Amino acid sequence: MRHRGISFNLALGRAFQGMVRVLFQPFDMERWFVFGLAAWLGGTSLNASGGSFQGNFGNLDGFPGTAGPDPWERLMHALPWILIVGGIALAVVLAILLVFEYLKSRFSMVFVDQMAFNQAEIRRPWREYREEGRSQFRWRAAALVITVLLSLGLLAGVLLGLKPVLQGEGWSAATIGILGALGVLLVGLQIAASAFTFTMDGLITPLMFRYRCSAAAAWAMVAGLWSWSPGFLIRYVLCEFVISLFAAGLTAVAIVLTCCIASCILSIPYLGSVAFLPVLVFHRLFSMEVLRQLGESYDPFPAVPEPPPAESSADLAGGAADGLPPLPA
Repeated sequence: MRHRGISFNLALGRAFQGMVRVLFQPFDMERWFVFGLAAWLGGTSLNASGGSFQGNFGNLDGFPGTAGPDPWERLMHALPWILIVGGIALAVVLAILLVFEYLKSRFSMVFVDQMAFNQAEIRRPWREYREEGRSQFRWRAAALVITVLLSLGLLAGVLLGLKPVLQGEGWSAATIGILGALGVLLVGLQIAASAFTFTMDGLITPLMFRYRCSAAAAWAMVAGLWSWSPGFLIRYVLCEFVISLFAAGLTAVAIVLTCCIASCILSIPYLGSVAFLPVLVFHRLFSMEVLRQLGESYDPFPAVPEPPPAESSADLAGGAADGLPPLPA
């Protein structure tokens, strides 16, 4: 697949070659464990998982004051307790997720540094990219909070849409339409959140590494790429989705062929990332190889990455892609 001088097939091939070079030439298990730590805490989004909540609003007898004549009234009586317990649980879960987002933001910079220099280091990049990691965390934290709030709002809308059903009025065309629209919005929100994660992991992090800049400055560069060619970013995100689906399929095949032994190994924190490391390294290198084709200005593989001089930043757009916009000053 090629778009305006950018070959995604070439990036895939180079990423595979880079993965072989980093992990198998030579093979060093100690390096695997060092890379695995950075991939586990700050790697790409291939290992993302979600959860589900199942409840029975028709049986709320465990809550005080739930003696209403129908499920909706009983739910309203139990609502204060649901809000209190749910609010506390949500706060705890959100706090834990924010801690993981902070570690991901810091270790994502470490992982890019490891791939760019092919060096199994932790301490130096952890210290060196402290400010970049914190800047990235602010964006990730804001995106997480916004996504949670919007999801809660849409779920509340679903509950209100179910009110006639819970009151025994049955399903109507209006109820089905409202729930369908809210379902589409929930799916759209999930797609938008995934696109944000793919862009943050794949493009923002390497650009922050390349120029030692803030996340806002890296987003400005990506905005310049959007103005240059929206199709490029859309195809990039689609490639990320395809790679994620391929990785999921590969994992499923491995689980079946090993009679679920692979599932047990992959479910163990850290060790699962070490076992899955070839895929994680390949995925990390793919976006870096895509950026490399945009020219030296976007190349995350320089010998010594340094910020561009302010007076000449408008002249840094030259590269393989035709008509690429100048980098923001």
